[in-house]
Amino acid sequence: MPKGRVRQKSGNWIVEVEVTGRGPNLRVAIHQSPATFGPMVPDERRGAVLDALGISSASLHPSCPMQVLSKANSRLLIGLRSPETLESLQPDMEALEHLTPHVGADGFLVFAIKPDTDPLTTESRMFCPVIGIPEDPVSGNAHGMLGVYLLSNGLLTAGKDGTARFVGHQGRFVERPGTVEVNVTASGKRATGVSVAGHAVVVYQAELQL
Repeated sequence: MPKGRVRQKSGNWIVEVEVTGRGPNLRVAIHQSPATFGPMVPDERRGAVLDALGISSASLHPSCPMQVLSKANSRLLIGLRSPETLESLQPDMEALEHLTPHVGADGFLVFAIKPDTDPLTTESRMFCPVIGIPEDPVSGNAHGMLGVYLLSNGLLTAGKDGTARFVGHQGRFVERPGTVEVNVTASGKRATGVSVAGHAVVVYQAELQL
């Protein structure tokens, strides 16, 4: 795997990929522009989303609107008051797939902020049955969206260097736990750039002769 920074085409845009460390302890960071905000879930749809996930309305974080964000794909972000609620989710995959076109997102990212952590730490679960992924173990792209969302809603703040940071955990519930580090460059509550990093291993390697 090449070291340093390379530019890679992903979908319709270019991202910068930075590789540091030495195998097997490689660290990969992806630098990209922020996700864009989509619609909030209307009141008449909220109950159906909560029922499909097995969440009560009392479990929702009061500072977290149920809103779609997009970056290559779209995710509906749903914030909980307590990480413990993630344990009790009972997602109905058929219902979530049915809701996908109605809420305007092809995945559902359910997250909670862990109390008394520095840097701020989250745990998430993500369900994407419409694209054939019942529960995604670890999504860097979704955590990039989450950083933009947390900053905009005042749950994540930038330091003196203009960067807001948090650590995200995901995958524990499918026995594939992972951790990502997210840096969001900020102008007030507006994100201007996102970096998502984590440790990686090489699972396949090939050479092409051109």
